[in-house]
Amino acid sequence: MDLSHTFGVIYWGFIIATAPIDNSAFLRSITLLPCETPSLSCSDARSINDAIEQVVNFGNPLALLYMTKPYVTEYAITLIIIFLSQTFYLWQIYTVNRTVWIPLLIFFLATCSLAGGIAVTVELFKVDLLVENLSDSTIMICLSLATSFAAACEIVSTAAMCYYLAFRRSTYKE
Repeated sequence: MDLSHTFGVIYWGFIIATAPIDNSAFLRSITLLPCETPSLSCSDARSINDAIEQVVNFGNPLALLYMTKPYVTEYAITLIIIFLSQTFYLWQIYTVNRTVWIPLLIFFLATCSLAGGIAVTVELFKVDLLVENLSDSTIMICLSLATSFAAACEIVSTAAMCYYLAFRRSTYKE
């Protein structure tokens, strides 16, 4: 059983997550630096530690199928960051357009996605084995709903930003 791709993904994800981010000061101050960098870095570090501890189970690749709590915690933190980003975009759309219907639709879709993600998180904390229990119908339904609502939210947000912001003059100088 070749498990080399498993640890490579964890390692490079950790490196990218801890790299400095060059975004606007406002966006960093509300979501990225206070939430993402410390919490996800600690979670990733713990996950890498758990993976390295699997050396004790050398010769038993099935030991790698156990889901660790830092993975689930990282998923929950990511849900919150995505929700905050989506609300940031809906606020930008509202400030340009000043109508509430599209921002309300985005908020509804983002909230439904967050609720589905929280349900997935709760179910993931209940399971013991990653591969064996991820095909459980409850997890699959909640994950499908969360992902579908998130995709719909992103499509509506992107379309609205393309439409409304195309006519607005940029404050950035080229």
